[in-house]
Amino acid sequence: MMPGCASSATFRYLFKFLILGLLLTAQLGAQSYWQNLFSTEDFPARWFCGNWSEALGWSHIIADFVIWLAYTSIPVVILIFLRSHRGKIPYPWMWFMFSLFILSCGLTHLMEAVIFWWPAYRLLGLLKVMTAIVSAATAIALIPVIKRLLAMKTEEAARNELEKTRSELEAEKIRAVEQQQEILDTILEDSFAGYWDWSIKEGEEYFSPAFKSMFGYSDEEFARLEWGWRQVIFEEDLPIVEANFDKHVATRGEHPFDQTVRYHHKDGHTVHVICRGRVIEWDDAGQPLRIVGCHVNVTDLVETEQKLIARNEQLELVAAGINAGIWDWAIKESKDWWSPYCYQMVGYEAEEIGCGYPAFKKLLHPDDVPRVEQAVKDHFEKHLPYRLDVRMRHKDKGYVWFETSGIAKFDDSGEATRMVGSWIDISDRKQLEQNKIDTIEVLSAQNNRLLSFAHIVSHNLRSHTGNMVALVDMFAHENGEGREAVVEHLSKNAKQLFETVEHLTEVVRIQTDTQQALVDVRFEDFMHKVLTTLDGEIREIGARMDIDFEALPAIPYVPAYLESILLNLTTNALKYRCPDRTLSMRVKTGSSGGRKFLEFEDNGLGIDLEEHGSRLFGLYKTFHNNKDARGVGLFLVKNQVEALGGTIQVTSEPGRGTKFTVNFASKAEDD
Repeated sequence: MMPGCASSATFRYLFKFLILGLLLTAQLGAQSYWQNLFSTEDFPARWFCGNWSEALGWSHIIADFVIWLAYTSIPVVILIFLRSHRGKIPYPWMWFMFSLFILSCGLTHLMEAVIFWWPAYRLLGLLKVMTAIVSAATAIALIPVIKRLLAMKTEEAARNELEKTRSELEAEKIRAVEQQQEILDTILEDSFAGYWDWSIKEGEEYFSPAFKSMFGYSDEEFARLEWGWRQVIFEEDLPIVEANFDKHVATRGEHPFDQTVRYHHKDGHTVHVICRGRVIEWDDAGQPLRIVGCHVNVTDLVETEQKLIARNEQLELVAAGINAGIWDWAIKESKDWWSPYCYQMVGYEAEEIGCGYPAFKKLLHPDDVPRVEQAVKDHFEKHLPYRLDVRMRHKDKGYVWFETSGIAKFDDSGEATRMVGSWIDISDRKQLEQNKIDTIEVLSAQNNRLLSFAHIVSHNLRSHTGNMVALVDMFAHENGEGREAVVEHLSKNAKQLFETVEHLTEVVRIQTDTQQALVDVRFEDFMHKVLTTLDGEIREIGARMDIDFEALPAIPYVPAYLESILLNLTTNALKYRCPDRTLSMRVKTGSSGGRKFLEFEDNGLGIDLEEHGSRLFGLYKTFHNNKDARGVGLFLVKNQVEALGGTIQVTSEPGRGTKFTVNFASKAEDD
């Protein structure tokens, strides 16, 4: 509560006094008094009491009216003043009582003017009694306040005491500033920092001892420098300082005056410092008057940083030389780092994927994530080596093979705190490995086919040579007509041997010549060529052809092989057609799920695959009594298809027809 404010006891006292006054008034007036409070019957108007002249009467009326106006306006002003300065004015209740006292006085003056016409003397008496009660209450309430009012200082005494307090505070402030300055000097000296203070208008500059010693100068030596600090700073760094100062001034301090510059030490080496400052005083025109700042010696930090940069550059060069990216996983602190080459290897910018173990797992092929997680767990828990080949997603190339390896650092409790390692692009190595696997598979298939071919050669040549040996023996024992018959048989056997050698030569060529260049061939062109060759026979038997190459019009393939495949499948259908119905052939290409294929279907005799399926593609294997059958065509088709990595499948039902499906290998699709 503000000093001088009335206590609740004082207000209770005043309230009781007012109630008591009203009760006394009521007792004095009795019931008839209150009933006739506004009655004028018992009294004449004041104009008729005595000998009032107009001048005398109006002088009383006007004076009382003006007094009422003044007594009414004064409380209003006081109350407005109290309201606007609530909580700041001492003894507000006293001002309230004064206002009430003045207001009641004004009301009595107003009634004195009114009774010249309206003689309500009882009402006037009541107002005077109330005025008396308020006046007495105010006077009584002032008694305990008088001592406090007398103790209040005069304006001059208060001003003197305020001035004394201000002087004491100013002295205390100066002492505090000096202590802070001393502490600041100690901190700056210990932190290899020197501060400076430039009063621009006066042209005065102050440099702390630490500032001068930073460059190897004593106070006296530094004072003898003609250009001061400008003589010590690197010539090419001075424009940087001046440009930053101009920007700092132009922006009224918003642009920071902060730069790292170099100075020449007295003994010749370079000193790197962070120079920071701020204008602390400006004139009315916005020009700087005073700027203060400090220089912090960061030579050790800069040299260490330069060494780290050089070391990082060496590591980056080494990593780039071995096609590797370096990564650092701070497990405990969640501070991860990938070298720029890591991002280059996967084709992403750093802001696109971030870095760290979660980002690494997002790049991994889904099938490789469990292996990596298990490898990391085994490395952390069992200290097993962390090294494995994984597939990671390249932004443009799809999944690429990498070798990831690393080693963890463990704390005293055996828990991993950090792990560093590398990625190495092993796409070329993986491609070589795959090429080796493909080559081995091709060689293995060739070996199997050549082994089978060796058996065929051995069997067929032995048969022909055996016959020829027998015929030669017969020729030796025959004469005349018998010899002519032997010669005829010998000639026929020689022709069959020649045909066999030609067939075997073709097979050898297919088995060994698998590296022919693939070219884009159109199925329609080669099918047309085959149909032109067989046009006479097709027209003679009235065969129907249904050809659909729309789904797969062309494919990279060996042209001679494709022509041979189409020719042999067509002639096979012509040879083994059903005599009871018109031959119908359907040739179609297609692509499904990345698989490209050729289908050749006829409604011929068909074949029992359970009985003959294992020998269907064998050399010289025939299964119908057809005089033109040699058992060579399907053998060649199978060897040509498999020579390029494809497969051939057959479905057939006796009496219904046969369907051959040639599946082209990726070699034929992508080369």
